[in-house]
Amino acid sequence: MRRGDLAGAAHLELVSGVVQLRPEDAVFEAMLRGWRAQQTARGLQEDTIAA
Repeated sequence: MRRGDLAGAAHLELVSGVVQLRPEDAVFEAMLRGWRAQQTARGLQEDTIAA
């Protein structure tokens, strides 16, 4: 596995070639999804992640 393929990597969260109508919101949401994916990959429970 390449380093860029780790859970939460930006290219896994944002679609290449898609123009966002609200790029700031899209990036923020992608950051949250990526963070959640990283925490899940570390084996943390949903209660811990949500807090």
